[in-house]
Amino acid sequence: MSIHRGKRCKLCDRHHFLFDDYCQKCRDDLNTVSKQIQKQRVMPTDQNVYAISVKDDPSALVKFGFSCSVNTRLDSLQIGSPVRLEVVAHCRGLRHHEKMIHRYLSRERVYGEWFRRSERSDQVIAAIASGAIVSFLEDRGARLRVINHLQEQTAVV
Repeated sequence: MSIHRGKRCKLCDRHHFLFDDYCQKCRDDLNTVSKQIQKQRVMPTDQNVYAISVKDDPSALVKFGFSCSVNTRLDSLQIGSPVRLEVVAHCRGLRHHEKMIHRYLSRERVYGEWFRRSERSDQVIAAIASGAIVSFLEDRGARLRVINHLQEQTAVV
């Protein structure tokens, strides 16, 4: 009969000599499952990215932002605006998506979160309106990373 010192794993019942309740293999499996769950987290329904612009003026500036309540945000912007504003598009999104939109449209920025209307800003508005802003930004982000990588390689040579 052999004598084992240490603990038994709570998942697989194997002996181990670690200080916690799980062996190294089970701990690694738990970490993998935990990471997969974090990737699959559902986006809260009360978080939105939006585009707000001057009503009936397609050439006006457009504001891209993030809010839990788009209508409340529109009302607060309307108070300080001399022109009538409207929500051009909105969909579920996170603050991170708003920041990505701002980076993508940095050349069109006029002030703060207000941007000039352009082909790029119209593409973003269309992506928000269709609810596909996440895939739109991921696609643009992947392209920008490839371009930056190629520029870095040519700068080194």
